[in-house]
Amino acid sequence: MKKVIYLFVLLVTVLQAYAQRGLGIHGNYFMPTSNIKSDKGPFLFLKDAKSAGLDYSFGFKNKASGIKFSADYIMASTDKDAVAAYAKEMDIPFKTYNFTNPNPSGFRLMAGPNIMLFPKSKRKRLPIIWLDLQAGVEYSKDQSLMFSQGPTAADKEIKTKSINLAYSPTLTVNLIKTKRIFINGKVGYSNFGGLTFGVGIAERDCRGMLCYRCPGVGCNQY
Repeated sequence: MKKVIYLFVLLVTVLQAYAQRGLGIHGNYFMPTSNIKSDKGPFLFLKDAKSAGLDYSFGFKNKASGIKFSADYIMASTDKDAVAAYAKEMDIPFKTYNFTNPNPSGFRLMAGPNIMLFPKSKRKRLPIIWLDLQAGVEYSKDQSLMFSQGPTAADKEIKTKSINLAYSPTLTVNLIKTKRIFINGKVGYSNFGGLTFGVGIAERDCRGMLCYRCPGVGCNQY
């Protein structure tokens, strides 16, 4: 995990010398979908999750695209009502069950291309829309669920891994824009949390750069 963080910071440091920069904060809500397996992934029997984090993006000259880095702290809740249904479906007899961590948390680092859709559109009422295609790693403490039948019977345990692959394609739509501040709405998909809804506030430093639709102080205009 330390090597991943080191490479993440190193890449950010190198890129910021060659591109316009954007810094932002965001919050997300995760709603599991039917393809999210109850006994798989970083969080067992996920009910929902919330996250708060930072974004750092780089848009290159003469292009409506760049690279975005994100770091999130995730707080999840467990759907305890789903445990009995799962045990019945998998034919797991039990008298009691116990989560090692009923309200798990994790930390996620991701990076990927940040693409502005319709950058040259002349329709002024069309909002600025970005497509983020991010992937990375999610780190959380090991979580386990123990089904117990009593002192004389064997227990059944389900465990998670502490490091998992994370990916989250997201559409970001600008709701309010000033010269340098963007207030955005977000909708996307996360491989561990299902549907994702969020809001974000970003500041873009475009000085000395050629921009399509996001002018800031000192931008070169077409």
